[in-house]
Amino acid sequence: MEFRLIYQGALPAEQRGINSGPEGRAKDKHRLRKLFHPQLRELWKQHPDLREQASSKFVKMTTPPNLVSHPGPNVTEIVQATGTLADHPDAKTWLEHIAGDHVRCGGKFVPLISHRGGFTCALNILFLRRDNPSNLISNGGDIDNRIKVLFDGLRMPKTVSELGGYAMEQDEDPFFACSKTINSSPASR
Repeated sequence: MEFRLIYQGALPAEQRGINSGPEGRAKDKHRLRKLFHPQLRELWKQHPDLREQASSKFVKMTTPPNLVSHPGPNVTEIVQATGTLADHPDAKTWLEHIAGDHVRCGGKFVPLISHRGGFTCALNILFLRRDNPSNLISNGGDIDNRIKVLFDGLRMPKTVSELGGYAMEQDEDPFFACSKTINSSPASR
């Protein structure tokens, strides 16, 4: 799947120093999340595979403890709710299952990418600036730390303090995010 998220505006560098704290720039990062949320929500509505997952019902089932065949005993699986399972009281859309597994910070989150789901992604970042090329280093500010703020804005918050003082709004239930976590290595930047 290929899609594009668009952000236009200032991208501040991560704060450094004694007073910056572990969540430095939390308000800026969550502002980015809030801007990406409607774009990701629309992706779930428009992309055929995601749309099916957002509308088809699934049920979490655990295999019996004495099951010898595949997948084995006491294995929890999510299966499509068809036939007799269609009326199962625990039948929910895949999207609702994901949101139910990611309750935090006073809301439910839906990460598109997760290691648990076996999904990974590659990012291509087009960083445009209005400035002379020679000013990139001298006036541009710490590009690595600006990209770090962007990466943090693409992942779900871990704690309430990462919401930067924002409250969860009604149209953010669930809140769509790119990933549960973002791992960046120097080779991938």
